[in-house]
Amino acid sequence: MRAYKVFDNDWTCKGFKFEIGKEYTYDGEVKICQSGFHACEKLQDCFKYYPCVPWMKIAEVEMLGEIKEHTEDSKIVTNKIKIIKEIPFGDIEKIIRNDISGRNNIWGGNNIKGGHDIWGGSYIGGGNDIRGGNAISGGNNIRGGNNIKGGNNCIGSYDCSGIANDIFSAHKKETFTVFGKEVTEDRFKEIKNKILELWDNWYPKFNNLHILYLKAGSKWEETPIPNAKAISKEEAWADMPKKALEYIRSLPEFDAKTFAEIAGLK
Repeated sequence: MRAYKVFDNDWTCKGFKFEIGKEYTYDGEVKICQSGFHACEKLQDCFKYYPCVPWMKIAEVEMLGEIKEHTEDSKIVTNKIKIIKEIPFGDIEKIIRNDISGRNNIWGGNNIKGGHDIWGGSYIGGGNDIRGGNAISGGNNIRGGNNIKGGNNCIGSYDCSGIANDIFSAHKKETFTVFGKEVTEDRFKEIKNKILELWDNWYPKFNNLHILYLKAGSKWEETPIPNAKAISKEEAWADMPKKALEYIRSLPEFDAKTFAEIAGLK
């Protein structure tokens, strides 16, 4: 079985050193999340356990021995593994896009686009773990849902959008909020687009990795990762473009207490 595995920059994982092209055997009982060689059938699931950053090593592997599966995602464990090849960081997006645009593990489905683990589904676009769903767009972990757009962890929901952790609701629509205050979708988009425009590619940095990266000549392989350290929220937000800060504070929805809690800016 082919899968994907993430390693530290020196090709170690939990202190064990690996090499491309070699096979490894674990002596002992394999247990998911406890013992053995772990990997994920879906590359995107790897990044639930490791950061998706350029200095990590990612490889395609082959699980050759006994295999046990995780109950919540595509994580698997085996007692025998072979490291096939390195996956360049730049190929990650393409691999994940190809994976989620395909269809996999579907029973009794009709008009399915980008579906995985579907039982009795009709008109599904971008669905995962659906049982008895109809007209689902962007749904995950849905049981008996109909006409759902952007739903997660729902049972029996009908004609809903942007919902999560819901059981037997009807006509429930997604909400848009700014500083905890509900706004219209148009107002939300207006504020979001203006902030991003004023930020002009700026964003708060909560560690010094970008600085280390630039000092290393923009080469991740030469970046001294052990020198990384956290940056306080006050420092991370302190250099926000002045015009963006002024715009945020001018919003009728602005709440100084909330903003201070998030950004440390009074």
